Amino acid sequence: MVKPNVNNSWLIVGLGNPDDLYQKTRHNIGQRFVKWFHTQYNFGAWKNSKYCLAMTTSQKIQNLSIILACPLVFMNESGESVRRLQKFYKISLDHLIVIHDDSDLLFGTFKIQWNRGAAGHKGIISIINALQTKQFYRVRIGIRSDKNKHKKASDFVLENFTPEEDQIIPNLFIQIANSLEKLWNKF
Repeated sequence: MVKPNVNNSWLIVGLGNPDDLYQKTRHNIGQRFVKWFHTQYNFGAWKNSKYCLAMTTSQKIQNLSIILACPLVFMNESGESVRRLQKFYKISLDHLIVIHDDSDLLFGTFKIQWNRGAAGHKGIISIINALQTKQFYRVRIGIRSDKNKHKKASDFVLENFTPEEDQIIPNLFIQIANSLEKLWNKF
């Protein structure tokens, strides 16, 4: 395990639901990205952190300590896990990145944003409440397809991606990873 240094450590948390039933759903795209990133950058084995309520792993990338985490609690209860992770690893909030689904964005798009409200996302509401701030980075990954554009989010977030969408996801993840590297290089 890489020993974090407050000045060059980043905590990347992928939101999702822990049950296998949800792994391929739109709602779990945040955790899916973190697991993909884990494989692409050859991180070590995941460790179960009972205190942090999450699976964690870490790796050095470009002289930075990158800590990946997937909470082991349901999406709407993510706040306590993120608060514990941030405290345990002594990560400043400007080095916290939460990756999650966003039903307001079209599938295949993403936005990296700082200091944003939850826009109704219950996992983000939980995190903002637990941290008592919205001053952290978020990667909002679009999950709304054309066929879902007139549906309420609750009617499609637990659907699986179509086979055609699944083929697009790896390229989308590469774009997100490249954008994260640009973000790290600003500091």
